[in-house]
Order: sequence, then structure tokens, then C-alpha cells
Amino acid sequence: MDRPEEINRLFKRFIENKSSQKELKELFTYFRTSSEEELRFLIMREIEPQEDSENQNVNSSTQSPEEEAKMQDLYRQISATINTESSGKGRIAQWNRWHVSAAAAVAIIFIATGLYLWNRTTSPIPTGGDKKAQTADIPPGTNKAVLTLADGKKIALDDAKTGELVQLSGISVTKTADGQIVYNMQNAGPDKPCQQKEVHYNSITTPAGGQFQVILPDGTKVWLNAASGIRFPTVFSPEKRKIQMTGEVYFEVAAKKIPFIVSTRGQDVEVLGTQFNINAYPEEKDIRTTLLEGSVRVSPKTAVKSNALRSQILKPGEQSVNNPNTHSLSVHTVDPTEAIAWKNGLLTFNDTDIGTIMRQISRWYNVDVEYVGDVKGKQFAGSVSRYDNVSQVLAMLESTGVIHFKIEGRRITVMP
Repeated sequence: MDRPEEINRLFKRFIENKSSQKELKELFTYFRTSSEEELRFLIMREIEPQEDSENQNVNSSTQSPEEEAKMQDLYRQISATINTESSGKGRIAQWNRWHVSAAAAVAIIFIATGLYLWNRTTSPIPTGGDKKAQTADIPPGTNKAVLTLADGKKIALDDAKTGELVQLSGISVTKTADGQIVYNMQNAGPDKPCQQKEVHYNSITTPAGGQFQVILPDGTKVWLNAASGIRFPTVFSPEKRKIQMTGEVYFEVAAKKIPFIVSTRGQDVEVLGTQFNINAYPEEKDIRTTLLEGSVRVSPKTAVKSNALRSQILKPGEQSVNNPNTHSLSVHTVDPTEAIAWKNGLLTFNDTDIGTIMRQISRWYNVDVEYVGDVKGKQFAGSVSRYDNVSQVLAMLESTGVIHFKIEGRRITVMP
């Protein structure tokens, strides 16, 4: 095909929401392989008058107010095409399996060219219908956690100074310069457990609006999401390394012959050395275990349905879904990076319902959420930095045109 003219035609049909799946595939292939200059030119052709397009300097940093308005309108068209509501169900519509690729393509365009979704220094971000709601804002969560020792003493880890925090029967607990908590066994090698007459348990909990990282006595690295916790012995036994957890936690388990067991409200996960994520918030109906590397065995604590196995062994790229209430356990192939997006600083949604999204926002931004009107069934796809203020996250969702928000203090109202 005549490459430039055909790409222009495909992009124009994309903007007009007329693309076939074949046309979308061709266009997204071009997005992935084209240069920044080509992408910039393709977009600017759409927002500048045709007769001036060849003579304009396509530099996004010098856009006129009119060009910026056109750019905003172009983004709304793309966003609405990707995220529009379908036939009363609120699901992401139109392209079925292509909508995720479409979202990725839009991200490529705007990130690669510097033409961002919103110009934060000049463009107000709407979060509701009144000025009070637009000016209200809530910052994201931070590194924040509490260490509870065996004797009940509590240490606020975010306030603690760098260096040794406490010594516990041959264990030194230290806070590193980058904010991690490290348990070091004194007078013991990496494969020689420290001998301890009594088992002492510590716990680390993050509040809503907090996250933290800890290195356990065996060298296992643990990342805690907001409103999460782990309880563990200061010295593991020679037979097993067992901890308890709530909320959402990502593990990079130190490889040893001693089994590592993670116990949650509805299951146990057993590994030797691997990387995986467990989402076991009590307000979520399912416990989701996602494997990135190695192998894990997921064992429900209650009997599962007769057509399912008592336990399941996961392979990398698989996720188990365990519903303790219905006694069901299933395994699916997934993109594991979506499960650990939170650890990498993102809020990522893939056909995610608004209730689940708002529970994530509530935990990370430490806000209350209420609903006015019927918003059930609304689903969204996309990613946004979880280090943005809450108004920026809500603005991305609002740009779909199917949901609206109002911020009052630390309360977010969700409206159709």
C-alpha cells in the first residue's frame, strides 16, 4: 500500500470510530514501529487546518490555545472510542479483543510525542460539577507501616530513623537508607538458622494510604500494598517457613530447600523459591494468586467443588481464583504484570468494574466512597500512575463520559 496515505486513512477512520478489526490491527502495528516524529505528525495533521499542515512547526510545547483545545478534543474522541459504554451494560465496547491494544496505542502516541492527556500546568482537571469539587484534591499514599513486636511494642516505621531499630534474641532489625526493613540473623549463616528457644512473632501492617517493603530473616523480599499485613516468626523453623498475610502482598521468596508457606483467610500457598502476588482483601470475594516465576501450590482451606482439585499447581503467567464462600478454585492464563502493577507504581484496569476500581482508590488514597444513582456494570480499561493525586485518576475515568465524581473532604461521590 501507499504507506503515508494509507496510514492517514486508517488513523482518520480510527478517530471517526469506523475502523474494522483488520484496519485496527494494521494501525496498531504502525503505532508500535513508527518513530516519534511520525506519530507526532500523524496527530498534528488531525488538529491543524489541512492547508497549514505542511508548514506548521509540529512542536507540542508551542501549541496555541486553539491547538491545545483541538488536542483535548482529539483525546476525548479516542478515549470515548476505547472506553464508551455499550447497550446499557457499561462495558468497554466496539472492538472486543482490540480495546486493550487500542489503549496501548493511544498511550504510545501521547507518551512518545509529549502530547499528554492533560497539561497539568495549564489545564484544569474536572472531578465534579462544582468549583469546590474541582479544587479539592487528595495526594496518593506513601511508604507507611507499623511494626508490632512480640511483646506488643509498636514502631512507626515511616517515622523511624535509618539504622538499627531493635535487637530480638539474635535478630537485628534495621531500616535501610531507601526505607526497607531488614531482619538480619546474627551469628548464623544463610543456611544455618539461628537457634531460639521460643518462637517470637512480629507483624508489619500498612494502613489505608500506605505501602512498605521488608526483607524477612531468610532473605525473602516482601512488598505490602495499602491496608495489608504479614505476621511471621523472627526465626523460621528448620522444617518450614510459614507466614500469615492479609490484603495484598508481593513475594520474592529466597530459594531454599525449606518450604515457604503463605497462609491467608481461605488458602495456603506453598513454594520453595519463586515470585508471586496474592490479593486477599477481605472485602473482595475472590483470593487471586498470580505467579511470575517458579512454581506454587495453591491449597484451599475448605473443600472445593467436586469437579475441582483440592489444590492447584500454578505455572508462570497463571492466576488462581479462589472463592472461599462458594468453595470454587479455578486457574486462568493472565498477564502477570497487571497483577503487580501496584508494585510498579500503576493503577491498571482491564475490564474492571467501577466497584473494584473504587475499592482500590479507597485503600490507596485513604478515602471513603459513596454512590449516588446506578453505576453498576460500568467497566474500564487503562492505566494511570498511582502517584498522581486522586483528581487526576478520577479525571481519566470521567473522560469516558459514563461516570462522574465529586470530592468533598476525604469523601468521593460516584455518579452516572
